[in-house]
Amino acid sequence: MLFAREKLGVVKIHLAGLRFKACHGVDKQERSQPQPFLVDVDLDLSTELAAETDNLNDTVDYVKVYQLVKQVMEGSSRKLLEKLAGEIANRLLELDKVATVRLVVKKPKAPLQKAGEFDWLGVEVIKTKI
Repeated sequence: MLFAREKLGVVKIHLAGLRFKACHGVDKQERSQPQPFLVDVDLDLSTELAAETDNLNDTVDYVKVYQLVKQVMEGSSRKLLEKLAGEIANRLLELDKVATVRLVVKKPKAPLQKAGEFDWLGVEVIKTKI
């Protein structure tokens, strides 16, 4: 329900370069040895209400977003980054005010050394509430 003071619009929130040590990967060693991961999160909120009210209840609490990402990243081991990113995106979509999630999970120490040099490899997921 829209209130008279609300304006239709989108607010985009960015949390970039969230750092975690976790055990995800196809190889057994990746699932037993913690390695670094970076996560970038973009959230689209369906209103601009917080910009007018300056009230945390009218937006998404960044600490809560970080904690949800951390729970999944540091929880059970997953073989595929696709699975990991999808689970994080699903959890973030459960937040009341979030309309769309764009999430990138980056793995800078993936075992591709024999294939060549790289900064990181990763997976991007975009999910929207219907």
